[in-house]
Amino acid sequence: MTNNDSNWICCQLGAREHYAIPRVLHQIGQLKALVTDIWIDRQHPLNCLPKSYLSSLRARYHPQLKTAIVKSFTSNQVIWEMTHRGESQEWELIMARNLWWQKQALKMLTQEPQDHITLFAYSYTALELFKYAKYRGWKTILGQIDPGIIEAQLVAKKEQLN
Repeated sequence: MTNNDSNWICCQLGAREHYAIPRVLHQIGQLKALVTDIWIDRQHPLNCLPKSYLSSLRARYHPQLKTAIVKSFTSNQVIWEMTHRGESQEWELIMARNLWWQKQALKMLTQEPQDHITLFAYSYTALELFKYAKYRGWKTILGQIDPGIIEAQLVAKKEQLN
């Protein structure tokens, strides 16, 4: 690997696969930063609560990334989630969250001074990030997670037939 290959940024909404991609990149010294929505490290005040409180939120951390650079906007994400619950249909809410999240992540990416970056992002949150990355001349890697809205519509239609 050349020196230019050691500058990966992973943009990840949620804790998909327990942060598998950024963990592997960090382990081999290739992760420049993880940009994520919620990061509750061991020093976060929420960890002072009893273990049964907010356990899913507090799971947004991985000890293998404790020495990695992690950029998040935890408070803003939690506020967004609380203010948008029940506002629209499930898929509409997912797409609204993804678009909002991309705008937050873009704010962090625009602060990156380096040009030789490889940007990894998952399918539903990659479009705007990849447009920016391509503008900067960065490499992009897409993690496809599922077939998307078409599959959701097919499944819903099949369920109606049963």
